[in-house]
Amino acid sequence: MPLLIQLTGSAIALAAFIAAQAGWITATSARYLALNVIGSAALIASAVAEGQWGFVILESAWGAVSAFGLYRCLTRRTSQKAGQDEPDPGRCHQAPAKATADLLRPPGC
Repeated sequence: MPLLIQLTGSAIALAAFIAAQAGWITATSARYLALNVIGSAALIASAVAEGQWGFVILESAWGAVSAFGLYRCLTRRTSQKAGQDEPDPGRCHQAPAKATADLLRPPGC
């Protein structure tokens, strides 16, 4: 069972990463952050079951950072004034996906 949990958590986290790299979602979107939180939680559960404490620490940090980003994203969205349009309900920031990818791209790529 821990292997199934580990594979599922890994697939979820990798799906989020692939989607962000492909430009389908941004790394600051609620979807991306939620997938990271879910994937991290599954990987933490698997690592605890297997006694892999270094991996527990790594995934706990990853999950905590993602959870904090998701919290900020969701509280920012709910505090917006009524009637204010947001182009993509899954996006926390107004920057287009390509702009985010361009910021992360090393020079010359």
